[in-house]
Amino acid sequence: MIQQEHTIRIRAGQEIVWHFLTNASQFLLVNRLHKEIRNGQGFTLNRDYTCQLDHSFGFSVCTYNVRVVQFNAPHLLILEEIPSEYKSNGFRHTASYKLISSGKKTQICYSVQGTFGHLLRDVPFLPFLSGIMLEELIILKRKIESAEPTHLSWESSRVPTG
Repeated sequence: MIQQEHTIRIRAGQEIVWHFLTNASQFLLVNRLHKEIRNGQGFTLNRDYTCQLDHSFGFSVCTYNVRVVQFNAPHLLILEEIPSEYKSNGFRHTASYKLISSGKKTQICYSVQGTFGHLLRDVPFLPFLSGIMLEELIILKRKIESAEPTHLSWESSRVPTG
């Protein structure tokens, strides 16, 4: 079993970050290994959400069953991803997203814990997992911050009239 954790601070309120994290069509496809969501129960993640998610590792596609394990809006989201084939050698794991609010900024603490079922496969995967997680957080930050409206108030952006 391996575990990796990374954090990032996003210039957006906790509610806005939570809204993005619970939009399945946007959020689940941020990871470059995730290629397609199938059999999803709509576009909003909630306590009962399940779907199938195709992962592409370049040379093969592995389908995972995804379900929400814990849902505590707007603070914590934990997803479980299990290879759909019984004898699959896929990476069985949980992904946890903890949101910590600090005014108009939100910190995401992202952790993944999982295994291929064998230590000799887990250990070499750790640097790759870390890189994927960091890339995911950077993409999340860019997408959320670029979607945020400008922080100029209406008063300061008003053009004087004649």
